[in-house]
Amino acid sequence: MIQTGLENLIEHPPEWLFGKRLGLLCNPASADREFRHARILINERFPGQLNALYSPQHGFFAEKQDNMIESAHLRDPILDIPVFSLYAKTRIPTKKMFEPIDVLLCDLQDAGTRVYTFVYTLSYCMEAAKKFGKKIVVLDRPNPLGGLMVEGNLLSPEYASFVGRYPIPMRHGLTIGELARLFNEHFGIGCDPDVIPMKGWEREMMFSDTGLPWISPSPNLPTPVSAMVYPGQVLWEGTNISEGRGTTQPFEIFGAPFTDTEKILSFLGGNRLPGIILRPLAFEPTSNKWQGKLCRGFQIHITDPKKYNPYLTTLKLLQAILHLHPKEFQWKLPPYEYEAEKMPIDLLIGDQKIRHRVESLENIDDIAASWQPELDASEAIRSKYRLYGREEMLQTGEVQIYTDGACSGNPGPAGIGVLMRFDDHEKEISEYIGLATNNIAELKAIQAGLMAVKNKNMPVLVFTDSGYAHGLLTRGWKAKANTELVEEIRNMMKQFKNLKLIKVEGHAGNAGNERADKLATASIRNGKSIDLFQN
Repeated sequence: MIQTGLENLIEHPPEWLFGKRLGLLCNPASADREFRHARILINERFPGQLNALYSPQHGFFAEKQDNMIESAHLRDPILDIPVFSLYAKTRIPTKKMFEPIDVLLCDLQDAGTRVYTFVYTLSYCMEAAKKFGKKIVVLDRPNPLGGLMVEGNLLSPEYASFVGRYPIPMRHGLTIGELARLFNEHFGIGCDPDVIPMKGWEREMMFSDTGLPWISPSPNLPTPVSAMVYPGQVLWEGTNISEGRGTTQPFEIFGAPFTDTEKILSFLGGNRLPGIILRPLAFEPTSNKWQGKLCRGFQIHITDPKKYNPYLTTLKLLQAILHLHPKEFQWKLPPYEYEAEKMPIDLLIGDQKIRHRVESLENIDDIAASWQPELDASEAIRSKYRLYGREEMLQTGEVQIYTDGACSGNPGPAGIGVLMRFDDHEKEISEYIGLATNNIAELKAIQAGLMAVKNKNMPVLVFTDSGYAHGLLTRGWKAKANTELVEEIRNMMKQFKNLKLIKVEGHAGNAGNERADKLATASIRNGKSIDLFQN
């Protein structure tokens, strides 16, 4: 059973917290599995110590809508202590706000998306804690999108705002506690936060896998599905397309009075995109964009969350609509989240250039491929701040396959290297494949590893340092070259009962990856193949 940081705190409170004046940054989602609110639990566990509460965007009761709808300070009707709004005239805690406390506890449910503002409220609290000599303790909670997949470009610093303070991906793959560690050390806040970790959470878990109840952290994320689509569907906030606010399914549905669903599906090549089905529908928002107007659009039905890339998907939908409806489609104009000059869509994307590339009808997969190198490079940074085990760790009864391709010149003499591990056994493959490109070598290494597994019912983990191969085989990228080879590997992968392909950082100290690299390089040097089995 998963235990959140809040539940861990209540069950195993640190001795040093007793006697301290406590504050709590929270909202309605700050509750345990029995729906008991954090402020009640903390007040009972630390009697007389909880002196103040603090609320993020949308208010203490999560009652406010989006974009500069501020919340007032108030008093908690149950505990009769002050509630300081951190989405009011200021979003930065003042000295007066922190006077009643020695320690600020943070218990917020993040959405797993760069533009979700709760994590930046936390970052401002961390900066204030350092300035005013206070302590920060983050009570960790699951990333509802899981902790393995990351997606999107890194935010460009010149587009930093309250919907993105730091250069992280749109779908960042970290918990709020891990983000606090990243913000503090890598981005230099320097407040030395403590994180009360979860117990039992694993990185591959989506929220539906946790067994925890979903409590809306904000009015328009009513379900885990709305959180899952949010990294992409939030982009509609920067347009005149309704993102479903004012309906019962915000972000899951979208559209406008002028959208032609048949033309959009034709532009996209059908109603199926990787991991989802688009269902045409009509809806009438009761508030926000197109209030009281009949809108035509789609509902996103997720069929496979592991293949669904929400950011990439919505960029494709966005490009289709702006191309097919150039007169009706409009970008939303400033202000947006207290930024009066920059375009809202650029703040959301975190970069102006990507908007221009989408407008010019550049292939979205090509755009995604262009940000992949910086995304891959940032993995080494994020990995330093993870608190929970990754799938790279060997588990009993698992086959681990490390693969790599090498090429002398591109194209040129090429080879593959494969290291397989199962229990105490190892198998190495070093195979010269003749003249090829590096991308072909990377794909053929994965293919060779899969072919070497005889029992398709065993759990298999395949590791590659190729963003190209990983994108084609797990993220639904469309192959422009090597199409037959890619299709062969995809069909092979379908034969396995439990197969996961994991992207690792190349030349970053991963022993299995480095061994596969040496085997691939050796095959080119020797100009021949070697197949070894070791006990």
